[in-house]
Amino acid sequence: MDYKRILQIKYLEKTYGRGKSSFTAIDEMSFDVLDSEFFAIMGTSGSGKTTLLNMLAGVTKATNGEIIFDGKDINSFSRKELENYRGNLVTYIFQDFKLIDNISSLENVLIPFKIHSKKWDMNKIYRLARRMDIFELLNKYPKDLSGGQKQKVAALRAIAIEPKIILADEPTGALDSKSSIDLLKILKDINKVENTTIIMVTHDSYAASFADRIMFIKDGKLINELMIGDNENQKDYYNRINKANK
Repeated sequence: MDYKRILQIKYLEKTYGRGKSSFTAIDEMSFDVLDSEFFAIMGTSGSGKTTLLNMLAGVTKATNGEIIFDGKDINSFSRKELENYRGNLVTYIFQDFKLIDNISSLENVLIPFKIHSKKWDMNKIYRLARRMDIFELLNKYPKDLSGGQKQKVAALRAIAIEPKIILADEPTGALDSKSSIDLLKILKDINKVENTTIIMVTHDSYAASFADRIMFIKDGKLINELMIGDNENQKDYYNRINKANK
């Protein structure tokens, strides 16, 4: 792993409302994400996980604090810089897939390229699809696919544009066990082979055991961190995560 920081989060805060009715979703949080790292964020519902992910994506603006990417706070990006960041440098995998049912899976994969006027390499997309075992699904419509197949297509859409960072928001939340494992193995493979940084929000200890490092949050605050040991197997790591999560 490259130990260069790809994101620096400094005293990040997100507050909704004002005065007595205000609510702090993220409370002065500071941490780094390393280049090529598989980084997981764990916490119960309402802990601030998705709010944090949306802030890292540049979708939700911070009340206070900084998110430093390539030496610059994304909260100070111009409109053009933010469009480039959210379209070419960072991509999203959602729990509910976000596919358009009345166009083919391949057309769904090409949407980010068309939106951001970026050329695509069809041979590379086909190679990725074969590696993810979904080549035969490219001409099918999402409405004809299973949940696991839809999520693989959504993952291909996020991966194909070759982002620096993939943000995954509970990507296995709507999947059965086999589909979840398939997707997690794909993300791990992309992380290791393509050196793509992955930041995954999850409440599931098994999903988190695919990550190199895990940050636990509660009520918008960072409360604990775990990292897989040099010679630690996934089962032992999973058991440690379970204990920490409880």
